[in-house]
Amino acid sequence: SSLCCAGQVFPRLDNSCSIQNGRCFPGICRRPYYWIGTCSNGYSCCKR
Repeated sequence: SSLCCAGQVFPRLDNSCSIQNGRCFPGICRRPYYWIGTCSNGYSCCKR
């Protein structure tokens, strides 16, 4: 599996997630992040 999102720019950032200052992670959110929703690619939207 590849590491997610490090230095990557996605063509479609999930609006509801990015508006809330969240980040998309595969699987569950890990500290210091907590789950606030789901991204358009099915990842978890996590916020610090």
